[in-house]
Parts: sequence; C-alpha cells; structure tokens
Amino acid sequence: MVDQLLRPEVLESRYQSAVALHTQALRHRIGAKARLRRFTDAPYEKLLDLTSACDCVATEWGFDDWESMCRETAAPPADPHQAARWFALQLLNGEIDDINVSDALSSLSSSDSLGVRLAMMDQTVSIEEIDASGVDNPLTPIDVPALVYICCSKYGASNATVRARRRAWADQLLRYSANPNVGMPERDSIRGFRTCLGGAIGLARDVELAQRLLDAGADINDGPTLYEGSAMWEAVRSRDHVALDLLINADPPEWHVCHALTHCLQFHDPELVEKLLAAGADPNWDKTVFGMDGNALHEAIQCDVPLATIEMLIEHGTNIDGTDGGDRTPLAIATALGRNDIVSVLAANGAESKEIDDFERFVGACFREIESEAQEIRESAEIREAKSYHDQLWLHEAIKRGSHETLDLLLAVNFDLGTIDYQGETALHRAVIARDEHAIEKLLERGAPTSALNFDGDT
Repeated sequence: MVDQLLRPEVLESRYQSAVALHTQALRHRIGAKARLRRFTDAPYEKLLDLTSACDCVATEWGFDDWESMCRETAAPPADPHQAARWFALQLLNGEIDDINVSDALSSLSSSDSLGVRLAMMDQTVSIEEIDASGVDNPLTPIDVPALVYICCSKYGASNATVRARRRAWADQLLRYSANPNVGMPERDSIRGFRTCLGGAIGLARDVELAQRLLDAGADINDGPTLYEGSAMWEAVRSRDHVALDLLINADPPEWHVCHALTHCLQFHDPELVEKLLAAGADPNWDKTVFGMDGNALHEAIQCDVPLATIEMLIEHGTNIDGTDGGDRTPLAIATALGRNDIVSVLAANGAESKEIDDFERFVGACFREIESEAQEIRESAEIREAKSYHDQLWLHEAIKRGSHETLDLLLAVNFDLGTIDYQGETALHRAVIARDEHAIEKLLERGAPTSALNFDGDT
C-alpha cells in the first residue's frame, strides 16, 4: 500500500499541499496556523517556514516528518527504460538528494544512462559525449535536450560543487550553440511551459546561471502562458529578490511584470510589490488569481494583505472604483471580508459605500465572527439565500480560511452547495482538501452533493 501511495506524483501532490498550507499561514489564516500548531513542535518563530508546513503534511499522513515520508518513495519500475525515466524525474524534481543508481545504470541503454547521469549531475559525465551538431536533440529517458536536464532541476541546488558543475556544463553546451530557449512542460500545472531560464531561477535556484543564459540569448519573454513556467513568475513565487532584479533589468514584456504583481500579493512581501510597481506594473491589470478579474486592489484584499500594501497600490493609481467579474468594487470585497481598516482607507480616498449591499454587510459580520451583528443584518434585510455566483463563493472562502464560526454563521442562509469555484471545487471539495471535519459534517448535513466532480474528475 505504501508503494502505491508514495509514487513521485503523489509526493509532488503532497508538496503542493504543503506549499498551499505555507501560503495560507503567511496570509495569517487562523485555520492554517492552528493546523501547524497541532501537528508540529516548531517554535513560533519557525511556524511560518515552508519546512514546518512540509512536516505538518507528512505528520497528517502518519509519518514522523517530511524527510521520513520521502524515504518511503516507491521503488522504480522493473522495465529498464521506465526505471530510467523514474530516476531522472526523481532527480530533476529534487525528490532524491543522495542516491546510488550505479547498479541501475549498468542495466540501462547508453542513451538512457546519459540522461540519468545528466539529471544526477554525475561528475563522470563528459559533455563531449553529446554530439555538438545535435546539441539540441532530445535525450532519453524524458526526451528533452541536455541543457534542460541541467537547468530545470532541483537536484543539488544548495550544493556548491553541484552548482559549479551545472554552470560549467551549461557554459560548454552554450559554446556548442545550444538553444537557451528550449524547455519542457512544467510539472506544477497543465498550463505552463518552463524554459531553461525559468528552470534556472525556480528549480536550480541559480541567478548566476540565469544571467549566463540571458547573455547567451535566452528570451526574457519566455513561457507561452501567463501562468506558471515563466522566469518572472518563478522569481516571484520563490521570493527571490536578486533574480527579480535581474529579470527587471533585462527589460521584460509588460504583461510579465503585470502578471507578477497580481501573483506576488499572496506572499505578503511589500518589497516585491514595490519593485514591480517601480518597474511599470499596471495595478489595474485584470488577469488576477483570486481577484475574479478585478484589479490589484481586489486581489490584495482577497489575499488579506497588510494595510500598507493597500496604501501603496492606491498611491500608484489603482482604480478604487474598479469592478471585478461580479461587478464588485474593492470596497465591497473589503466589507464582505470584514476588513474595516481597508474600508476606512478606501473611503478616505473617495470610495463610496452606496455600492455595498446588505448581503455583503452580512458576510462581513460573519467573517468578523460577530454573531449578533450577522443575525441582525440577516433578519432586518430578510436575507434568505446567496443569489449571485460570487455570493456563493464566500462559503468556499470561509472554508479556505479555516474559520468554523464564519462557516456556521454563513450557513444560516441557503447556499447552492453544488457551486464550483474558479478551480472547479465545490465547498465540500474544499473542506475535504483542508481535512476540516467540522466543515465536512456541516456541509453534509445541508445536503452537499458527494458525487460532484471537480476539474480533475475527482469527487
């Protein structure tokens, strides 16, 4: 059973769960912090470290810590080529840091062996083994050029010897005129494509390597989507200020900078926000993550940022009366989430409360967990149900924030429990993902559909 559960893709899924928990803790989600407290012995000053989130997820799955869970990784397949692919992906994904594959290498074809040796940064590799005339040809076992094995890899990212070898190999391949813009579909979503430049920053975590790729002609306009994979997004989600400075100085396209701004708000890093605004990011750009096609203020409020970030965005010309996909202003979002401090700042800058409806005031009282106020608004306004699509999603938000009091207060009115959010999840999906027994119980009591499918086809 352990072998079945701990396939590499399962470990990756659990890692993404840890990243999500870490992000929620950084956003000061009460439920996330409580979960970390419950499952780890980390002192308070270490509670917000990604390591603590990883250990928490591992503990929830019955392991002592993250490291012990990773040691239980399933054995490679019996087929030699599939085994080679397994080893290569494990190495590139950083899921094995110290591995003896010499016995396995002896049973692999020469082409598979070279790919695995590149992935493990084997010091016995000679770049001369790669035909200079075919330097961009895909190499088995994962069918990408040699430069991708070298740049798009977490293996040895913190090891100075491996980093030096990685740079030397990349230099030699680039002297062979290797294309610095090659890449591979990135593994964090189905939407992106990671080039060597993005890999150097987000996986190898080597800004010097990224500089060498840029010097060799790597296109700063990398990644064919606005989502994961581009170097700019890798710098932001890694919170790598040095890498971000490098990319900004390379004159990136405006949409990269704008996209990075809306994405960085979830990390509560004012310096990132300031750098991107100074680089020309448009705070009124509407390709947001959580902001439902609103502007940077919608996104920032949804991400529960500090008040100083709100003030910074206003100073840089964000439209305080702009509306999102639900025709809601930033003031309406702040009201619904109970952020009265933001409401005051927006009002002081000219935002008008006439756009706020009774349902948003009711939701705001729920998120502030003031039962008497929520009941008074609900009864006086005769609120019986959530009507619009966006009103339905406040239930998802309460579950994501881990507030049982907010959830219970919201459920005093009727919600369409079959509503899916922007990621295709129903409220019950969200509760199960959060392992929130209270939320699961309350939703089932109210008839939440148990057979609804999300975008991945899971109930």
